[in-house]
Amino acid sequence: MVLALQAAGHQVVSISALNCAVADVSVVCDTADEAALASAMASLGDLAGLVCLPGSVAACVLAAMTWNHWRQIMAQNAGGVMLAMKHASLQLRAGSAIVLVTTAMTASGESGSVAHHAATGAVLGLMRAGSGAFAPRNIRVNAINIRCGTVFASDGHTQINKAVPPADIAAAVVVLLSAEASFVTGSEWVLDGNLSG
Repeated sequence: MVLALQAAGHQVVSISALNCAVADVSVVCDTADEAALASAMASLGDLAGLVCLPGSVAACVLAAMTWNHWRQIMAQNAGGVMLAMKHASLQLRAGSAIVLVTTAMTASGESGSVAHHAATGAVLGLMRAGSGAFAPRNIRVNAINIRCGTVFASDGHTQINKAVPPADIAAAVVVLLSAEASFVTGSEWVLDGNLSG
């Protein structure tokens, strides 16, 4: 994704718990820690766009769920997104865009990923609320929802789950940040490779 954004002419700053060697600037930071994230964002100056990626996909069935597990997943996947939007809000230029990337393992539920699915729903809610909140400043907010790809065989019933190619995710992010998507806001783009044979 960083390489695709750079190829499109963007200077890319990564703020993450991990160092991103290919980014133009990489800031190591706990994105669920508001003070740390605010400090990192404030050092960047004006922003032409914001891309938020999910933090954790740790699985846990509901019967074994602890409050700490729930809070950790929600903080990393939804809380970090909210904080990034909050602290980038005054630095984003008019006409820029926010892209929230989230993941749902399937279109329906999955018993082992209760907190993760709930966080996905929260991120999509942030996108929809954010599209209205940022509209007066002409800032677009959209989401990319990555699901395991589903390919149907020629019999129409057999299905094979496959990973969505990273290049396809990166391409969607580049388009949503660009002027080519100037009239796209409040939208959820689902990437699932759903093909019929």
